[in-house]
Amino acid sequence: LLEKEESLFHREREMSTEALQLPGADTPAMPAPPAPPPAESEAMDALLDNWLDHTEGKSKWGGRGKGGRGVARRYQCMSVACRDVLVETLSLAYAGKELLSNATLRLVQGRRYALLGKNGAGKSTLLQRAASGMLPGFPPHLRVAVVAQEDRREIPQNDSILGWLVSSTSASTRERLEGEQEELESALDLLPADDPSAAVLSERLGDIDTHLESLTDGAARQAAEKMLLGLGFSAAKMAAIPPPALSGGWRMRVTIASALMSSPDVLFLDEPTNHLDLHGVLWLEALLAGGGGGGIVVVVSHDEEFLKGVATDVIVMQ
Repeated sequence: LLEKEESLFHREREMSTEALQLPGADTPAMPAPPAPPPAESEAMDALLDNWLDHTEGKSKWGGRGKGGRGVARRYQCMSVACRDVLVETLSLAYAGKELLSNATLRLVQGRRYALLGKNGAGKSTLLQRAASGMLPGFPPHLRVAVVAQEDRREIPQNDSILGWLVSSTSASTRERLEGEQEELESALDLLPADDPSAAVLSERLGDIDTHLESLTDGAARQAAEKMLLGLGFSAAKMAAIPPPALSGGWRMRVTIASALMSSPDVLFLDEPTNHLDLHGVLWLEALLAGGGGGGIVVVVSHDEEFLKGVATDVIVMQ
């Protein structure tokens, strides 16, 4: 059955590969790297503190004494007009273990990435840090949605699955768009009228206005119904009040639907097929391959055929 579906969804596609490598990682049998020296750990902590101050508006990232223009060049995707991700000199550690050192992470709008690596390489840690704003240099203006392995949404007893999905995602999407709208308007006020960036920001403002006007209850409900049906929910199950008791697998499907409905700039999926049946896997594959996952999609999965059907690029952590 899988072989028949492969031809239906055109699984065979060209896949480009980029490597995200640690210096000195020459062989697969290389032992786990030692914990960073105290001085290096302190430098990483100071970098993170500086980044958090920047995102809270307390300091300027890459200002005087922090690398100046050199840092500004490295973090060139901080403009709200930029929808790509470029983080250079990326370092990552977990529980005293160095996972990445002086690496580069580049994610391009419209691409879908398979993030590969051995267990313990730091794939989930990388996604979680980026999604939570704890990865220095990751553009803070980008809307990130993440579906983690342990993420299980609970539906209020006084609402249906469909009603909760419509109300929660519509509210979060409107809040995100209005926040971006305010940022863009403030940025435009600071630009000369003949600045080339002004036209880009104005175009994005027009897109936001159009999107806000389309956020009607009817359109949101129709999109949510289509999403839930694709994930295997029956019409009765999604509309029942109180909602039926859901297993961990069905709650994971609700989490996936919520992430997809939020129209993120960057979508992180950590083992999304673990609790899906064949129908759900093929539906999600077709949706993501058709651009339904947002601007940038990064997927961690042990399902090789799913990755072949979804990914346009590969990132290898080693």
